[in-house]
Amino acid sequence: IVRAMPNTPALIGEGATGLFATSNTSSVHKELADSIMSTVGLSIWVDSESDIDTVTALSGSGPAYFMLLLESMIAAAIKAGLDEDSAKILAVQTARGSALLVAASDKPLTRLRSDITSPKGTTEQAVNSFASSNLDGIVEQAFEAARLRAIEIADELE
Repeated sequence: IVRAMPNTPALIGEGATGLFATSNTSSVHKELADSIMSTVGLSIWVDSESDIDTVTALSGSGPAYFMLLLESMIAAAIKAGLDEDSAKILAVQTARGSALLVAASDKPLTRLRSDITSPKGTTEQAVNSFASSNLDGIVEQAFEAARLRAIEIADELE
């Protein structure tokens, strides 16, 4: 048995799929599952079935987290006076470019972020606002809610 958790970017060949195989799964079946899932993006094998619940919270639900952030950024830009089309184009390209930059770089995320966070600058103000609003805690709480729901769903299927 192979358990897989793809995500919606698989619809355009940019998915991220976590895979887990039980101990009695043959290498041929594992290779077949990997081959199938690699046609819609990247796939990684996890060590335990419970890791699939974490994968679900991270990459299965993750696209919605980024879309929610984009919605908020676009809404803020519109509220500040930018037209909706321009706001969406700029926000989406910023997300895309940022993801590609992270993927292409060997630098840690904290370093990439600090490289564009000038002291007393606009980015620093925004980052400080996120920190004072406990963004890390909010994300951790949402992530855990998704992970626990994934566990509940798996239990319901047994």
